[in-house]
Amino acid sequence: MNILTKVFIIMTLVFSLTLAVFVALLLNQQTKYLTAYQTEQVQRLAAQAYLTKIMGQRDNLRVAVENSRDAGFQQTIRNLQTQIAGQQREIAAKAAELTNAQAGVTALTTSNQTMTDTVGKLNGELEALRQQVPVLTQQAAELSRLNNEYKTGLEAAQNAIRRLQEELAEAQKSPASAAATAITGK
Repeated sequence: MNILTKVFIIMTLVFSLTLAVFVALLLNQQTKYLTAYQTEQVQRLAAQAYLTKIMGQRDNLRVAVENSRDAGFQQTIRNLQTQIAGQQREIAAKAAELTNAQAGVTALTTSNQTMTDTVGKLNGELEALRQQVPVLTQQAAELSRLNNEYKTGLEAAQNAIRRLQEELAEAQKSPASAAATAITGK
């Protein structure tokens, strides 16, 4: 196998393994983002339900205050107003939590989109490399064929040189027989 083919195969293997690791990490992170997003959604829905409950209680308290004009209920009204103020503070805190959760969801969505774009780009690069494989394989086969032809020619030349060297050695060993052969032509 040609060295270029070996190098190319090793480079393709390394790139494929790196891409596989990156995709696995991306899929692992995507699950975390999805879980965080779902948790934020549940918290948001819980905060909205709690807000609706508190607002309903506040409205009930206001109705009770409007209905109670009697002096005996003034203390109850003050207590209810204190409760309303406390519940409004809780509503404000839950609204702040909801805002933070929505900001987290937005950040996670942006990060997920960025990773998705990166995976798409890497898939495009991998496809471009895959398209080059047949051309490079064909070039490697052609180079291997030419190398084999040159080796065959080299072996033939080496055999011819060896035969001539043997003939020369025989001619040097028996000069008389060489002279006789030269004269008679046999």
